[in-house]
Amino acid sequence: AGLEYVVYVWAHLPPAWMLGSKDFTPMRCVEHKRDSNYFSIFDPRTLEHYDTFYRELHSHFGEKIDAIYACILGPYGEGNYPLNASAWVINLGHCHDEGYWCADPYAVNAFQDAMRGKYKDIAVLNSAWATSLRSFEEVAIPAEIVEGFKPSPAAWKTAHDRRRWLDFITWYHQAIIDFAERAIQVTLKYYPKH
Repeated sequence: AGLEYVVYVWAHLPPAWMLGSKDFTPMRCVEHKRDSNYFSIFDPRTLEHYDTFYRELHSHFGEKIDAIYACILGPYGEGNYPLNASAWVINLGHCHDEGYWCADPYAVNAFQDAMRGKYKDIAVLNSAWATSLRSFEEVAIPAEIVEGFKPSPAAWKTAHDRRRWLDFITWYHQAIIDFAERAIQVTLKYYPKH
């Protein structure tokens, strides 16, 4: 009939049998310390799961697919943190449209590594943030993020507090961009022209 077969991929959510598996790290919200059913973008195994999915999709359908939407993380293919928009279709676990999704252990480690990369020495970070941390392993997601938290200039009284927040939010925003790029690279590995 001349129709094209376009695959709209939802690889950002694991199959039901994987929930609770040691191979699945969910995104965890900072405010409530509760897990969504979205794959954590900070766990390196997430891209391995994506790779398995696209490899098997290509193995099964081959060149029968005319085009493919690369799955990034959002419910409709966009690159964003968990949204509650598709709860009518699938069990998203703990999910809400506002908030911060970086409380899983891989996320905390990624933030610590990013600050280690930026400041190199804990004394330099302490000077920038006006803190007295003994090591980068003590770097934590900002404690100001609690239920109902809305970023505003009033939330940070000093230049040091603002620097700490800017370091966090810059890392947080860049993390989803970096994940999107890596996820698209996985898709291109199996579907370079689609």
